[in-house]
Amino acid sequence: MYKSIILIFGLIIAINAQNIATKDDGSVKLIWFGASWWPECQQFSGIIDQVLAKKEFNDIVDWTWYPVPDGSGITPYDCSNCNGTDCSKEVCQVDHIEACTVHVLCPYNQTSCDKANQMAQSKFVGCMEWDHQKDPGASHASDCANKAGISFADYDKIHECANSPVSAEVMDFIAKQ
Repeated sequence: MYKSIILIFGLIIAINAQNIATKDDGSVKLIWFGASWWPECQQFSGIIDQVLAKKEFNDIVDWTWYPVPDGSGITPYDCSNCNGTDCSKEVCQVDHIEACTVHVLCPYNQTSCDKANQMAQSKFVGCMEWDHQKDPGASHASDCANKAGISFADYDKIHECANSPVSAEVMDFIAKQ
């Protein structure tokens, strides 16, 4: 069992070596800029979900997730402007939901994320990006939130954020990182 956990964690390190740092307390700081349209990011979302599902890893990893906007440059990230050529409406909507998931569960203005929220966030991205890579879309958000153990109250906040100007503000912040 430990060999497979080490192998999975090794894959994370190999994929994101430039974004990992060991902190003074022995924990690991992992920063991930994930783009839902990249197959490598979809694969990584399935890996981070499995790794952080292990309490012993979730306890020592301080994970910051930046769900990268679709890269179209269309601001303020209005999905109605997506025509399928410059950007995908489905990917744009997923970007809004993922940005709001971070905003609600693990806000960027905190020094670290609550470990239960970090695990829920990893399960959510694993579901949205890995489980549904063949048919991406915002329609999976409720099921993925349920699978991740995100409370109804937090999901309501995520949904409210994703359908408000706040999501564009969060995406703009991410784009500037």
